[in-house]
Amino acid sequence: ASVSDYSTKDSKRTDGEHRLHQGAWDWHSYVKKGERQAHFASHCPLTAGLLEEVGGLMTDLAFGFAFFSTLHPNSTIDAHTAPCNLRIRCHLPLRVPTRGDVGIRIAGQVYSWSEGTPLIFDDAYEHDVWNHTDHPRVLLLFDMWHPD
Repeated sequence: ASVSDYSTKDSKRTDGEHRLHQGAWDWHSYVKKGERQAHFASHCPLTAGLLEEVGGLMTDLAFGFAFFSTLHPNSTIDAHTAPCNLRIRCHLPLRVPTRGDVGIRIAGQVYSWSEGTPLIFDDAYEHDVWNHTDHPRVLLLFDMWHPD
């Protein structure tokens, strides 16, 4: 099993953006702050290869990320915004609980995920996420250059 490179369970993460999280949220990153992670590519070569095919995948810039995002049961990420509007963010849902309250609010509009259907948005708009279910929500999250 791979160890998460970001976890809200990490007791050293107590300030700044980390105060936005309640419950448990884990990342397994391919692109972290613009840098490709060889460890991810060796464990998930198909996913790394598919991400490399994404037109405009944001790399070589500290604002670029691509990772598996697991929001565990009964967890939330409070409202926040990206530091800039250079990117657009894609959520590709891989596992979404079918019962209970799980969703994302972007600029006041509530959305739900459907497995296999991408949700693409400008994360410079305020957004928050919740999983009030008994099952994890897993998605592949990645950033692309904003077209404007």
